[in-house]
Amino acid sequence: MRRITFTLAVTCIAVMALLSIAEARFIIGLELNRGKKFFEKADYDSAENVFKEIIAHDSTNTLSWHYLGRILYEKGELDSSIVLLEYAAGQNPESPGYCYWLGMAYAQKALTSGLFKKASFAGKMKKIWMKAVELDPGNSMARLNLALFYTEAPGIAGGDPDKAKAQADTILQYYPDNFKAKCVYCRVLEKKEKWDKAEECYIERYKESPQDYIILRALGMYYIDRERYEDAEKIFRDYVNVYPDYTDSHYCLGYAYHKQNRYRDAKTHYEKALQLWPQYEEARDRLKEVNDELGD
Repeated sequence: MRRITFTLAVTCIAVMALLSIAEARFIIGLELNRGKKFFEKADYDSAENVFKEIIAHDSTNTLSWHYLGRILYEKGELDSSIVLLEYAAGQNPESPGYCYWLGMAYAQKALTSGLFKKASFAGKMKKIWMKAVELDPGNSMARLNLALFYTEAPGIAGGDPDKAKAQADTILQYYPDNFKAKCVYCRVLEKKEKWDKAEECYIERYKESPQDYIILRALGMYYIDRERYEDAEKIFRDYVNVYPDYTDSHYCLGYAYHKQNRYRDAKTHYEKALQLWPQYEEARDRLKEVNDELGD
């Protein structure tokens, strides 16, 4: 009888333990959803508190580490963001989403770094996005960013317009109406110095979606490259009007003014870009140039 009683007691304890584990997982699942909702609403402080609380109870919760990395990315704390996103991707190396967002952090770090660090982070970015598309061939955003790498990087660093077109071709096989992939074709034509066809392509995309940030930036920069600075200014003023709180829109408009020797106007927008993102080294360098011209 004692043996039966003891066995029942052990069984009850085991069942209670399993129920406790199940209950804990259920609660963590609810908290993860709550943190995601805060994140989607751009309430990053509340989301951060939720995910930190989850990690305090379960330090192995990779999704929470991943979201904490993305929160820091949104806040512009790129070095810390990369540490957490690398950790999450290392713990879950088969996740194309984790690879994609780590690549995004590398890309932003490349954008805001000096020449030597820029090359290093660009290489890491390319490698992790290649892994993302290997894991998920239909990952259009990773493919798009790879295409942009191939169009923007110099040949010695792996740039190749034909590889960019191949990525765009693949995206359109999965998503025939993908606007951003069509924009890649315009850039490829430009890189191949087919100027008239490139402009026709850009204008067609612009008419199709005049508020898309990719086409606003791409068309404006096309005009910069062709030394049509007033045309670039017009497009970049639209860019700022549509995206007034976007670092890049102010940088681009400042650059168009800079090219026209309108240093005071350029300074205003470089300063705004840095106000929005203090780590933007290229904007800081441009601001120094116009300050030197102004004697400020």
